Amino acid sequence: MNAQYTGAAREPDGLFCLTGLTNGQPGCSEYYAVQNEKLKKYRLGLPEGEENEAVGKLIAELEHLSKL
Repeated sequence: MNAQYTGAAREPDGLFCLTGLTNGQPGCSEYYAVQNEKLKKYRLGLPEGEENEAVGKLIAELEHLSKL
């Protein structure tokens, strides 16, 4: 687990909910690729609309991060 208490209150975005503090950790790009495949399958069952668009944005962000 990659967690640290900072005492700061904040509202996490979708990317943070999926990846947490894994950015820069060993194997993070492979983890992002796995999560991205799961998101693509999840999006197949979504109707057109706001949630589908939000998942599409997360997929694009994870594709970018998995190639770094």
